[in-house]
Amino acid sequence: MKYINLGLCCLVLLVGSATQGCAMNQKQSEDVLTVQGTIRVVGNEPFTHVVISAPDDAAGKSGAVLNWLITGPLAGELRTNYQFKSIILEGTACTSSSPEFKKCLNALKIIRADDKK
Repeated sequence: MKYINLGLCCLVLLVGSATQGCAMNQKQSEDVLTVQGTIRVVGNEPFTHVVISAPDDAAGKSGAVLNWLITGPLAGELRTNYQFKSIILEGTACTSSSPEFKKCLNALKIIRADDKK
């Protein structure tokens, strides 16, 4: 009985330390990103999304656009007051809740907004 308890304690310690190591490797990036583009609302009701359409330099094509899904505290304000406006946003990268968007930005701050369309 003593050996079984000792074995269980070792197993718990081993599993606990292994999962802690895995959790440390899954650190989410908190690097601040700056994205410049045009705010748009895409999709059909009730499945609309707020995005910022920015030039996709990685595509290697002239005029290519990448839509970043916008989340976070500013998403509602951007939807209501900034549609079709050129804007610069600051925020952190996040995981997209929709498979149609490759990039996601948790918008935290509006750096600049132009009234031009």
